[in-house]
Formats: sequence, structure tokens, C-alpha cells
Amino acid sequence: MHDGERTEWIFDTSTARLLGERTVLVKDNAWGKAGTAVTSVALVSSGVVTEAGQTP
Repeated sequence: MHDGERTEWIFDTSTARLLGERTVLVKDNAWGKAGTAVTSVALVSSGVVTEAGQTP
């Protein structure tokens, strides 16, 4: 937790694969009320490559 926010990682319950993450307010502030998701990220692809910048 950092400055009234928490980061939540979201996993597929059947495979334990990481699906994404979100930041949620834990107390009311200028961004909104406690419980409001203020950022979210979805992982749409992943893989292993031999060099940085390559697409899996």
C-alpha cells in the first residue's frame, strides 16, 4: 500500500496465470472514494524472446 492506494494483481483462478493489475483507493481523496479503481492494466500477450524489443 502506498499513499492511500493499493495494487491488486488479478489471476485466473483455474490456471494461476497473471491477467493484469489495478490500483484501488483505500481512502477517499481527490481522485475519488475508497474502493474506486484508478488505474488498470491487462496483459494480452506474453512470451520469451532472445533480444529486447522482439515480439513473442
